[in-house]
Amino acid sequence: MKKIIIFLLLHFVVNSPVIVCAKQLVTIYGDNNYPPYSFQENDQPIGIYFDVLKLVFSKMPDYEVKVKMIPWKLGTSCLKRGECMALFPPYYVKDRLPWMQLSEPILKEDIVVFGKAEKLKGKASWPQDFMGFQFGLNRGFNTYGLGGDAFGDACKAGKIIIQEAKNNDHNLKKLEKGRIDFYLNDRLIDISKYPSIKRGIVVSSNYGHLGFTKKEENFKYLTDFKKKFNIIIKQIKASNQIEKIVQSYIK
Repeated sequence: MKKIIIFLLLHFVVNSPVIVCAKQLVTIYGDNNYPPYSFQENDQPIGIYFDVLKLVFSKMPDYEVKVKMIPWKLGTSCLKRGECMALFPPYYVKDRLPWMQLSEPILKEDIVVFGKAEKLKGKASWPQDFMGFQFGLNRGFNTYGLGGDAFGDACKAGKIIIQEAKNNDHNLKKLEKGRIDFYLNDRLIDISKYPSIKRGIVVSSNYGHLGFTKKEENFKYLTDFKKKFNIIIKQIKASNQIEKIVQSYIK
C-alpha cells in the first residue's frame, strides 16, 4: 500500500504543471551628467541616486529593473510624452505637474552659488544681490526648481541672464575663465580641479525624487510599482541607509 501511495505522489509531482511567476521587466532612466548624484562611468550607471535605487529595487522581487542613463533634457521629454515610465532625480517643479508625478522624496539637496571669492564677497541676499549677473546652468535644468520662484521670475524678466552648458565641468570651466559670473548647482559637486572657485550662499533646498509619467495607460504596472517603491523608500530612509550611501561619496 505504501509503495502505491509513494508512486502516486511522485506521479503527481512530476506531471503537475509548474507555475512560474515571471518578473515584470522595467526600464528606469537617469541623468547621465549630474555627479556625484547621477552619472555614468565606462557606460555604467553610478552615483548616489543609482545606489539608493539599486537598494530599493533589490527589495522589489516582482520586478526586474534596468537603469539607462541619458541626457536630462531628453529624459524629461521622454517622460512628458509617456515614452518612458520613470526618470531620476527630478525636483518638485510646478510646471511639470501636468505630466509628471513624483515619488516619495528620496534625498535632500542644498543648492549653492559657485563663484570666485571676489564676486561672492558681500552677497548674502538671494536673489537680490545677484541681479544683472550671468549664471551658468546645466542644460535642461529648471530655473524655478533650482533657485526658487524669485530667481525663476528674475531670469524670465531678463534681470538675471542664463547661459546653459552641457554639464558641471563645462560650466565650471566657463566660470573659471570669467565667461559667466556664477554657477548654480548642488553643494556636493566636485570643484577640486578649480581652486579659484568657491562655494557661496545656500539658495534653496530641494528633494530629488523618482519622477513617473502621468500616461499610466502606457505602463499597466505603474500603480503597483509606484506604491511598492514609495513604501520601501520610507523604510530605508527610516533606517538611515541613504545617509550612509551619501557619506560614501563625500571625499
